[in-house]
Amino acid sequence: MNDTMHALAPLLSVAATSNYPSFYSYAYSIFCNLTHRNTFMHNTMIRAFLQNRSPLRALSCYFSMLRNGVTVNNFTFPPLIKACIALLPSTVVGRLVHAHVTKFGFRHDPYVVSVFIEFYSVSRQPETARVLFNEITEKDVMSGTAMVDGYGKMENVESAREVFEEMHERNVVSWSAIIAAYSRSIVRKDADAWNAMISGFALNGLVKKSLELFNQMHYACVVDLLSVAGMVEEAEEFMEEKMGGLEAGDANVWGALLNACRIHKNIHVGNRVWKMLLDIGVNDCGAHVLTYNIFREAGWDAKANKVRNRFSETGMKKKPGCSIIEVDNEVEEFLAGDHSHPQAQEMCKLLDSILKMGISEDIAYH
Repeated sequence: MNDTMHALAPLLSVAATSNYPSFYSYAYSIFCNLTHRNTFMHNTMIRAFLQNRSPLRALSCYFSMLRNGVTVNNFTFPPLIKACIALLPSTVVGRLVHAHVTKFGFRHDPYVVSVFIEFYSVSRQPETARVLFNEITEKDVMSGTAMVDGYGKMENVESAREVFEEMHERNVVSWSAIIAAYSRSIVRKDADAWNAMISGFALNGLVKKSLELFNQMHYACVVDLLSVAGMVEEAEEFMEEKMGGLEAGDANVWGALLNACRIHKNIHVGNRVWKMLLDIGVNDCGAHVLTYNIFREAGWDAKANKVRNRFSETGMKKKPGCSIIEVDNEVEEFLAGDHSHPQAQEMCKLLDSILKMGISEDIAYH
């Protein structure tokens, strides 16, 4: 039985988190027909239900987990709390899950706390969110960003700025959060506020260099924000007007824009970005993989094949796909094309039997 569970766990993970409805249905079928389901399998299905916009089923899976005596862990709660966010404005279930988090000893886990900060911020309970944040002994970029984003959503830009300035580490998500906070607030034109942030980069007297770095981060964050919001044309227009054109971006900016094109089915902007990449001779693997998937999913097979041929022509190599899972408290890593796992042969046989049943594979690049 353990061998079967070990073999099915990665297949369940891949199928459950796929964007294809048939794969999700197949994962649910596997899950329902398993006699023994461990923590990893329940966590996987909770994420799958959430991804497929079924928050109530995610919660039902969690309570089934408890009834059957399956152990929960810190990976159980973040998607579960996201499900509670989807059920707002009702906070009853969210508070119940919070009580469970405390009961099972995960109240100080940074991942869990960060999502709860989001929950209480979205439900407009900033005091509770701040209490949780203050209780974190070692605040990291994730918890700080969650608090900045929470204040931003409530248009409390001063508190957002206060938390942001206290952060020892910041990344593009952190910058996106503070810029979003300013964009929602009437004080977004306050020059003193922006000067205060700029001065944080002016170390060792390198003022000019710090301003260049700030502008680069600022523009990348704005493009990322617009892209995530589905405002693909606006993101393209921003790059044209403020950055001097699409070619002024970098791999992160192009990736954000192309990913938005794929999610929101904006083929034409994606096509313009790819033409620009060809014109300036950029051989960024990630950007080309995203472009391939945009064309393939739109049914532009000739274009997709042209992108794929580009890999052979330029010698580009994409990094192998990688999945990391937890099974019976052991972490397993799988690389595409790697057969070094001790049970690789058995898994391949099982995969072959599934394919023979008529389940089509996802041929998109990842």
